[in-house]
Amino acid sequence: MRACPLSSLLVALTLVGGSSASLGCERKAPGPEECARFSEMVEQLSGSGPVMTPEIQAQIDELTRQCLTKPYDRALLACVERTHQTRGCLESFRLRAERAQ
Repeated sequence: MRACPLSSLLVALTLVGGSSASLGCERKAPGPEECARFSEMVEQLSGSGPVMTPEIQAQIDELTRQCLTKPYDRALLACVERTHQTRGCLESFRLRAERAQ
């Protein structure tokens, strides 16, 4: 069975996150599991259907990567979960990020 590159990334980031937690650091950005759940929810909200195709998996993987590397904040993830309005939540995140700079 071939391992998915994203799976390897998630495992590595989880291990790194676990070691920083033992040092007493708290991650403010969402972690790998939160980003993966967020990406799957966004894909479901887009109406992609119940069948997981390689294209849909690639979109989920890319959104998870963006979530981890941008990084998105927990407010964005909570907004999408609460309102199911992905575009509006992403726009609010963009404005927050611009104000923070």
